[in-house]
Amino acid sequence: MKLLAIFLILFSLHTFYAQINPSINVNLQLPAHQDTIENYYPTFSWIANGVDISNPRYKMKIKIVELSTNQTAAQGVVLNTPVLLSGPISQTIYPYPFGAHKFEEGKSYGWSIEVFYENIKIHESEAFKFTFPLLKKELDFALLGSKNTGKVYAALNGNFGFRYDVKLRTGEYACEVIGPDGEKVTCPIENVASEQTSTDKLTFQRVGLNFYKVSLPSNAESGTYQLLVTNPNRKVSKVLFTVN
Repeated sequence: MKLLAIFLILFSLHTFYAQINPSINVNLQLPAHQDTIENYYPTFSWIANGVDISNPRYKMKIKIVELSTNQTAAQGVVLNTPVLLSGPISQTIYPYPFGAHKFEEGKSYGWSIEVFYENIKIHESEAFKFTFPLLKKELDFALLGSKNTGKVYAALNGNFGFRYDVKLRTGEYACEVIGPDGEKVTCPIENVASEQTSTDKLTFQRVGLNFYKVSLPSNAESGTYQLLVTNPNRKVSKVLFTVN
């Protein structure tokens, strides 16, 4: 009886798998592996070789996971909790739905497709990785001069921008930065039209009409800084900015 039961089980399994195309192979298309994308609602696409999508016994699911630093897509789809596991899908495209997990800039994700036959998983594709870039941030130029608002600005990668609301006249200007510890660094500006003036602790650069950039060294201390610009008439304009 035991041998008969084992035979019947083996025969049933053989019959079940005989109905499944042994040449099933899902090839992921888009987003491509190692791709960098900026569309936060991408359309995923793949080719499902050997899957009869007209047969209701076949179903597919898409799995998307967030990857940690230095983690491969293949590792992520096995180890990480999916941010999206959607299905059943009976076609080979999947527009990422509004209201689903929000992708984040600067992070990488892995995705794969699972194939099911009568609700039993029979195949999983290779995994692809895609990344959302860090969006390019621009300097927020502080306004000096007659309309200085007193706002505290943030430096970007050690750079701080400022501009005047009136055209600067040629003459001797002084750009002074006072750090969180009270240390003063002065950069004399002999001519406001000059492209760049530097010291060992400060770089002053003209980057546009009445637009200027101050660059601090990479080891600059975090905290709140004061920028003071003295014009040829000895009038001082001051603005605060923070370095993180």
